[in-house]
Amino acid sequence: MNVSSQKFSKDRGAYGRVRLALLLSLPGTAFNDDSRAASLLEPLAESAAAQVPRGSLQQFAGLLYTRISERAREQRRSAQLKEQLDALKAIEREIIEREKARTK
Repeated sequence: MNVSSQKFSKDRGAYGRVRLALLLSLPGTAFNDDSRAASLLEPLAESAAAQVPRGSLQQFAGLLYTRISERAREQRRSAQLKEQLDALKAIEREIIEREKARTK
């Protein structure tokens, strides 16, 4: 990871961006940073949106950017659903406690 960061600091070209972003986007690693990876890929992905002729590296960067963005949306949605589930569980516990209090 450090080697890639050092190489990127010396050469900020497309290859260095994609290489570092790919490493940063690896799930389950201590250095996972999807937001930083997305910010590295964003300029390359924008060229894709502008219909600029692209090589395979830019196409891969666009694909990786899209996947990272989708994963971030899925994580936000998962967090929302977890919050809703926790709220429903709290309501269920409250109902159960009321029922127990009535029967006493």
